[in-house]
Amino acid sequence: MPSFETYKFLHLLAVAIFLGNMVAGVFWKVCAERRKIAVVMATAQRTLLLSDFCIALPAAATLYFSGRMAAASQNLNLGSTPWIHWSILLFAASGIPWILLMIPLQLKQLKMVTNLSPSEEIPKTYWVYSRLWFVSAFTAKLLPIIALYFMVAKKVF
Repeated sequence: MPSFETYKFLHLLAVAIFLGNMVAGVFWKVCAERRKIAVVMATAQRTLLLSDFCIALPAAATLYFSGRMAAASQNLNLGSTPWIHWSILLFAASGIPWILLMIPLQLKQLKMVTNLSPSEEIPKTYWVYSRLWFVSAFTAKLLPIIALYFMVAKKVF
């Protein structure tokens, strides 16, 4: 069985990848949408979706399982260790806006801007979806950052 240090390393690596992907995704989306060029926006939407499934999802799974294994290796009870318990709940809750809002909105936005000619205007609905995406993204990104604080401080507020 791997050591606590191995699980902790995997956990911290997954945190860095997960949070880094979140920040990079927002950056890509903002940069693409500022250009207001459909082909650029479509490429950014495809890249966001790809990074969600190829980077964020594996990082989230690694984060969860390495964290559980690290806690188990130290005989920590997840339910009675508040900073772990709340971190897991916040981390899980951050997936709700991602699954229910962000991914569906990205798919709709991708469909709207794919195959638009350079002379066609970006649909107004695209921008409504974009604002909804940013609001849901804020929630989805804030919750794991709070969980990170709990994990570092080893306490809840």
